Amino acid sequence: MGSAGAGSPYGSYAEDAYTVKENNTEVLATYIKQLNKNWGIDALLGFNVRNKQYENNYQAAPRLAVADLYTLTNSRDPLTSSNDFYRLRQYGLYGSIQLDYRRWAFLNITGRNDWSSTLPVDNNSYFYPSVTASVLLSEAFGWRSKAVNYLKIRGGWSQVGADANPYQLATVFTSETAFNGNPLQSSSTIGMNPNLKPEKTSSIEAGFEAAFWDNRHAWISLTIRPIVVIKY
Repeated sequence: MGSAGAGSPYGSYAEDAYTVKENNTEVLATYIKQLNKNWGIDALLGFNVRNKQYENNYQAAPRLAVADLYTLTNSRDPLTSSNDFYRLRQYGLYGSIQLDYRRWAFLNITGRNDWSSTLPVDNNSYFYPSVTASVLLSEAFGWRSKAVNYLKIRGGWSQVGADANPYQLATVFTSETAFNGNPLQSSSTIGMNPNLKPEKTSSIEAGFEAAFWDNRHAWISLTIRPIVVIKY
């Protein structure tokens, strides 16, 4: 990309290259069975490996020496450049089990444990579960009719875990563009935490759903989330 401005009659030129690689490997096992006329089960167990790599290379010619020649070698001044690179790896083991009673009462329990390379060794493992339940009132009490098609109540509690961005554990020096031939380095203005812990968000949810008159004339869905707590 090129541009012109005051003090740079022939403009400037820069090259900005990004490379992002992400790979996910997943293994899943499922089990679905009607245990008897009343109870059914639906279970899942999974394992995930996630790798991500990001790279950015930026170089700029602040002032071009020759008009209309947009290359880095056509620079009147020393080139300015910057590089950014990070990579991360995350392992995840997760599972869920859903029990249903006569297809109108459901209980679902999930759990996941992640291990992240962006967290310190002592804190890089974190577990977050959830429990939800629902009842189809229209099926449980035989309330289905032409006017009432669907009535459902639901509620649950859940946690969501998260790691950090890469390289947030220690303050390091970053190389800058040399000044008068002298190398420059600067440190981050943000204090890093070598004892960083994963983030966990907890919430409680309750809801009600209803449909009437062949699902054409009325549909009601109400969700209430009264509590959200974030812990570090």
